[in-house]
Amino acid sequence: MTSIIHNSKYNFDESKEINAWGLQREMCFLYMFTELGLLESTIEYLEIGSMEGASVCWVRENTDKRSRLTTIDIYELPTLLNNLRTADSDFSINFIEGDSADVLPRLIDAGKLFDVIYVDGDHEYDG
Repeated sequence: MTSIIHNSKYNFDESKEINAWGLQREMCFLYMFTELGLLESTIEYLEIGSMEGASVCWVRENTDKRSRLTTIDIYELPTLLNNLRTADSDFSINFIEGDSADVLPRLIDAGKLFDVIYVDGDHEYDG
């Protein structure tokens, strides 16, 4: 497993993303991907809500380079885009800026299927 928490090639805002994402979530991802047999596998991955991209970068580091990752976020943060570019040197990460309520129907209409869908967006109570 490749840890991204202290990986100097990524730039995370220490006061927000890494403290929020942290080792506990990284270990949860490791457990989930191990149990599902997805470590080092080629997968189709969808992430809803990316902030600075810690989770999608972890998936990039720990799955086969032929995997296709799609991430949706309402905000195009410069830190997110820089981290995706860093992770995407030999990899395919598709960033879609927009509200997932608008984007998901388009993905469904296009017949997109995913092995893993990670939902971490819209943290509002009524969301």
